[in-house]
Amino acid sequence: MSGQTWRLVRRGNGDPVVPPVLDEHQRAVVEHQSGPLLVLAGPGTGKTTTIVESVVDRIERRGLDPERVLILTFSRKAAEELRQRVTARLRRTTRTPLALTFHSYAYALLRRESIQAGKAPPRLLTGPEQLLEIRRLLHGELENGALDWPVSLREPLKTRGFAEELRDFLSRANERGLDAERLVELGRRHGRGDWVAAGRFAERYQDRFDLDPEETYDYAELIGAASALLARPDVRERERAAHDVVFVDEYQDTDPAQELLLAQLAGDGRDLVAVGDPDQSIYGFRGADVQGIMKFPERFRTRDGRDAPVLALHVCRRSGAGLLEASRRVATRLPAGPGAGHRDLVPLPDTPDGDVRVLLADSTSQEAAIVADTLRRAHLIDGVPWHRMAVLVRSARRQVPLLRRALTNAGVPTMIAGDEVPIAQEPGVRPLLTLMKVALDAAQLDEGVAEELLTGPLGGTDMIGVRRLRRALKIAENEASEVGEARSSGELLVAAVQDARELTRIEPHVAVPAERVAKLLAVAKETQGTAEDLLWAVWHASGLAERWTEQSMSGGPRGAQADRDLDAVVALFDHAARFVDRMPKAGPEVFIDDLAAQEIPGDTLADRAPDGDAVRVLTAHRSKGLEWDVVVAAGVQEGVWPDLRLRGSMLGVEDLVEVVEGTRPNAASLASKLLAEERRLFYVAVTRARRRLVVTAVGGEDTDERASRFLSELLPGAVETATVDDRARWLNMPALVADLRSAVTDPTKPRKLRQRAAQQLARLAAAGVQGAHPNDWYALTPMSDDRALSWPDDIVSISPSAVESFTKCGLRWLLETAVGAAGTSSAQGLGNVIHALAVLANTDLPSEDLLGERLDQVWHELDFGGAWYNRKQRQVAERMIGKFLRWQKDNPRELKAMEESFTAMVSEGVQIKGRVDRVESDDHGRAVIIDLKTGGSKPKAGEIDRHPQLGVYQLAALLGAFARHGMTEPGGAALVQLGKAGGKNDALEQRQQPLSDDKNPEWAADLVDTVATGMSGPFFQAKVNDGCRTCAARASCPVNDNGGQVC
Repeated sequence: MSGQTWRLVRRGNGDPVVPPVLDEHQRAVVEHQSGPLLVLAGPGTGKTTTIVESVVDRIERRGLDPERVLILTFSRKAAEELRQRVTARLRRTTRTPLALTFHSYAYALLRRESIQAGKAPPRLLTGPEQLLEIRRLLHGELENGALDWPVSLREPLKTRGFAEELRDFLSRANERGLDAERLVELGRRHGRGDWVAAGRFAERYQDRFDLDPEETYDYAELIGAASALLARPDVRERERAAHDVVFVDEYQDTDPAQELLLAQLAGDGRDLVAVGDPDQSIYGFRGADVQGIMKFPERFRTRDGRDAPVLALHVCRRSGAGLLEASRRVATRLPAGPGAGHRDLVPLPDTPDGDVRVLLADSTSQEAAIVADTLRRAHLIDGVPWHRMAVLVRSARRQVPLLRRALTNAGVPTMIAGDEVPIAQEPGVRPLLTLMKVALDAAQLDEGVAEELLTGPLGGTDMIGVRRLRRALKIAENEASEVGEARSSGELLVAAVQDARELTRIEPHVAVPAERVAKLLAVAKETQGTAEDLLWAVWHASGLAERWTEQSMSGGPRGAQADRDLDAVVALFDHAARFVDRMPKAGPEVFIDDLAAQEIPGDTLADRAPDGDAVRVLTAHRSKGLEWDVVVAAGVQEGVWPDLRLRGSMLGVEDLVEVVEGTRPNAASLASKLLAEERRLFYVAVTRARRRLVVTAVGGEDTDERASRFLSELLPGAVETATVDDRARWLNMPALVADLRSAVTDPTKPRKLRQRAAQQLARLAAAGVQGAHPNDWYALTPMSDDRALSWPDDIVSISPSAVESFTKCGLRWLLETAVGAAGTSSAQGLGNVIHALAVLANTDLPSEDLLGERLDQVWHELDFGGAWYNRKQRQVAERMIGKFLRWQKDNPRELKAMEESFTAMVSEGVQIKGRVDRVESDDHGRAVIIDLKTGGSKPKAGEIDRHPQLGVYQLAALLGAFARHGMTEPGGAALVQLGKAGGKNDALEQRQQPLSDDKNPEWAADLVDTVATGMSGPFFQAKVNDGCRTCAARASCPVNDNGGQVC
């Protein structure tokens, strides 16, 4: 082994890389001999290719040593791409990287200088570490009274938001060469006490790091420190001697500090090529200054003192004439750049013009549907691969979640980088962070947080389950004699989530969700260690790994969501590991606080995974440098795009920048700068399209939303009102199958149409499309069990109310009564209260006042879904009580029984079993059954004589159900309407005549026989009736529109 040597080789086919064909403008850049040069490169003009070929030309044709070429750019991704493309063209590697970011170069310079001086390399402070130090210093100043700060700012000093704004303020000051002393001076000169305080804080902040054994820099200080080092003649001459030529990519994104560093490194007429486009300067919020590229010619003069020459690339290799014309209309609203003609782009010959549309929707949901329809049509009709389409938005936080749901539901595969949405907002991450936060600080747990934990993946229930748990806890609380002052249901819910012992008196199936959350909280509280340790303990105990993995393997929409949740959790663990590595002494509280306040998405693992064939959904900022055949710019609204809210307004960052630039800050100038940057961002978005651009917004007549001013700039007078017709549904396979099936089975459709639909269904069925074959259709599949419904002891037990329900709809009776599909409503709860008070009215509480007092005693235990609705229902209950008492007072009949249960045998194997509200006796001693009604509807006058429920009551009386009261003959029955159906002030009694007075006295018995036969049969028919609207089983009903999708 000792004699072995190894050689790294590049895999490839060995063929030389074919040089690209350059246009005359690119060749002029490549052939530039020396001195400073500004290259204006609009979208799609091949700026990266131009830089690469310029470097290759200097190395291969002019014989320049590759080590003496330096390329500086804005981002790590751009630097990596440039390195790869240059080495691929040269077909060799270099000892040192040709392309670096400004920060990488600055750090390398400072590190080399420290090592040469015998010092330890400097430490680079990360964003979270810098923020943590600022917050610590602010906390110390608060403890000392914060005397340097204006009184109006002392309260905000406690907040994380102020610390972030102060960090940005100091960064912008550093980028513009302002030290602590200069900040104090500016603050005094302009009457800004906050700037004076910030300057003094900056001095203390710097003193804090001066005490460290190693030099420490944050990102803003890094560039300034490197510039200061280059200001030393010996260092400057050494660095200039090391590089014969410097290229700068994306020059429009540089800040003043980077411009100063560049002047030290490659100024004074040296060989410097800066490439950029002032119309694509979109990082002002990070300190970038578009004036850097606008004034490059005069700031980087030639050796003889002339302005640096400017060359523009004019051939666009991306878009056709139509797309270029539309985007140019936006760009012409921007300030003119240095030189002339950089916006006069021409397409390559034979390039299609391209298509531009602006669509205005009535709502955000319709807009999302239009976006999905646009993408599906491009894919299915035009054959555009999914990965060659993109949806661009202004704000990931506000717009991406809605679009992701809409596209997923429409069957559009999407790829959203994990760092597009702040990780704390991911659906799979948020419950874990919330639980950890509550475990670390019990004060964070309130009623809303408890509900969120219970209804999320950790608790696994829904709001119905939460409501059931609330009621169970309340009942258990009332039954416990040792409990003193009663707690509200919200307090009980919080207590149950905090401590599982609160659930000992609750039925297990009701308590399970709260037990899960309480167990996880206990695990989190017991875990000691870092944020990574706490996260792992909660994740392992939750069981989500197994559950989500199983869902992921099953596929479908739920599987796709599980995939996203698992990806988000992996990114969370990666973030936690890096956090612990950076700040091992910071506790989990700092980690959660850092994530919860994250506004700009952070790095994740997502970009390392393959994209696959999916539509990219990303922000316009991230789209820069990319291109697709079809681009949809969505949500282009006033207030969103452009977003003209002032950033950093508490300390006046924008005012500081204006003052440094020598202008007087005012609201109009600040708004103008913001509008220009927002317009540049829109320009970047619309220039990503190769073939088709669609811009959408909400702005219908029935909405308060207003479409952006940019729409009329892009396509004046051509904004279309968007519609999604029935044909749009056909691009979704399930919807297409449903429409074809509907046509085939509709006898009113033309025969030819039905035959064509059947042919298409046959094609789909042969291809294995689910639901296309009639064997899969609802009502055509064989019965899973055709046996008759069985009854206990073979006795069909019929209640009077069930007879009415079965008569209206047999399927509803089956699903609600036999299966348990019926739900409970607030109206039913109120009816139970009124029935109970009606009983009390005939015992010891005969007056309305006494009944009202009793109602007050129990009302706080009732829940009708909201405080305002509770109050409303309380008033309704009072009116019903008054109606009942007045009706009872005028009632001439004698009361025999209340809430009476009864059983009556009709025949062998059939019985009537139920309960009556009141049994009364008329003048002839016959039984009159009273049914109290509290609803808002009533039978029509012509229906009461054959009312099923009243008829069965009378039949039961005839069969001896009330013989114990000496009544064997029915004298009629009545509905007493106490609700809206009864009128405003008085109850309405709807009387059914005695069975003996009916022309067919046997109608009730015949009805019971028919119903008994149906209830004991194998088939139950669905019927349309006036109760369909409120039917709990309508989603499973074949004659209801809501159930028509069952297949």
